[in-house]
Amino acid sequence: MSQYTGPNDDDPAGVATAYFAAIKGHDADALRRLFAREAELVTGGLSVRGADAIADFYTTGAFTYDDLLPSPRPLEVDGDTVHVVIDLHMGGADHVVADTFRITDGKIQRLEIEFLTDDVLESMRKNQRGSDS
Repeated sequence: MSQYTGPNDDDPAGVATAYFAAIKGHDADALRRLFAREAELVTGGLSVRGADAIADFYTTGAFTYDDLLPSPRPLEVDGDTVHVVIDLHMGGADHVVADTFRITDGKIQRLEIEFLTDDVLESMRKNQRGSDS
């Protein structure tokens, strides 16, 4: 049973942080509480709607991997939107993933998960180097 009661309604970064804690803990109940009832998760051309269906998606998917370990990089918060790049270890392999959360009233309304390719990663690195100058 999860001890997490939830972030403040006005703290999108707290909601995203709680999401990663639920993922690391394989805690479908915590995930269910973090998503709005009519939330949408979009990844790889797949759309999953509803907090219960999203929790089931994780239970029958990512949570079947004992080595599931997301390591989020720093969160970028812009109003009710949180962007984060994640170093993800799953199924014996390492991946880089970008998550974009839309969070209102303390609940995830929409989550887009994109597995990044080497081309996208190189473009992100170039953009980062350009903004550092």
